[in-house]
Amino acid sequence: MTTQPLILRLRQFDPLYASHLANWVKTPEELHLLAPATEPPLTAAKVRGWHKKGVHPFLGWLDDEDQPVGYGEINAMPYTDGQMWLGHILVTPSHRHLGLGRRLVRGLLEIAFEEFNAWNVCLIVFPDNLPAIHCYEAVGMTEVGPERWRHPETGEISLLLRMEIGRKKYQALLRGQRPVSE
Repeated sequence: MTTQPLILRLRQFDPLYASHLANWVKTPEELHLLAPATEPPLTAAKVRGWHKKGVHPFLGWLDDEDQPVGYGEINAMPYTDGQMWLGHILVTPSHRHLGLGRRLVRGLLEIAFEEFNAWNVCLIVFPDNLPAIHCYEAVGMTEVGPERWRHPETGEISLLLRMEIGRKKYQALLRGQRPVSE
């Protein structure tokens, strides 16, 4: 008997699932890694508050599930046409370590490059969040370098890691080719 790969389908976020999503974050530490500007605890109102102009939120669904199992956003970069950034990438605790994070990020990249016509997609991640970094590397994103980020509520500075993938590399990976330097 062979196991079929899990197919994750992305749909635009429905605010009815905001409380469902908020329940996926169990600790203040998890929330800090996901959304350092969001004070604990995560609530449905805070999830809905993430959705400002230029933010395109998506839920990930498995065909045999009646609830979403993933969430992520594609965001317009202010003052930079064609560059987008991914944010608030999260998989429900019951479905972690199954490869759904990679599928979620691949789906977000596909939408960013194919529907929003991005030329580059980036994100920032805490350097000690190794599972997230490995997920992003697995879909072809590479480290660009450190980035300083100021916490809006405290003014404290954190050193984050910036990662990105460009359109040419994304397209080469889709074709199964070795990406050329961009």
